[in-house]
Amino acid sequence: MKIFMKKKASISSLNFLNHFIFLSKVNYARNLLFIYFIYFQGLHAEIEQIRVSWNAFKCQTTCVQQIQQSLNAIKGVKSLKIDGPSGIANIEWDPTTPLNYEPFRYAAAAVGINIDMRVSVKGIISHENENIFIISDKDQTRFLLIGPILVESGRYIPKYNLATHPLPTDIKEQLLDIERKRVSVVISGPLFLPAQYPLTLVTEHIKMRGK
Repeated sequence: MKIFMKKKASISSLNFLNHFIFLSKVNYARNLLFIYFIYFQGLHAEIEQIRVSWNAFKCQTTCVQQIQQSLNAIKGVKSLKIDGPSGIANIEWDPTTPLNYEPFRYAAAAVGINIDMRVSVKGIISHENENIFIISDKDQTRFLLIGPILVESGRYIPKYNLATHPLPTDIKEQLLDIERKRVSVVISGPLFLPAQYPLTLVTEHIKMRGK
């Protein structure tokens, strides 16, 4: 009888262990799925205007035609104006469509060029500790706001480092004042390393809604 109970207990323990492993695998898969949707399904934000720029000397004639076709094919592009000699594409974006950086990167890679992206985001200002954000009006997507690179004479400053992009004091005070007033603003600037930091916006222009 004791031997039977021991065997039964061992089987129960084994079943519990198998069940635990199964649940762990399920949770792991769910976590992977969550990460996939966060990082690969696009940025849900109220973005209306996008400007894509590249080195015009490296992309002429046929290259410009190819980049125009590739950009026009991206879901969410409502209209597109290309200035080939300047290496600039101004895009009117459908604000109800999630912005995904990957199609833009692929379009540029197909013709062998690198691109920079500038966006205009509508929303309200929020802050946590020293960090200031703009939260888009429609779906509450939050962009971290940083400043242009802080340059010091005679000192090397790494360009692609968040620590070298603090918000200037006057801009920070302006944003905090806007937060207190709870009014909507439009902030424009380049995305900072969008492949690595898809929700980080360099604050270059601030425009009050309706002005």
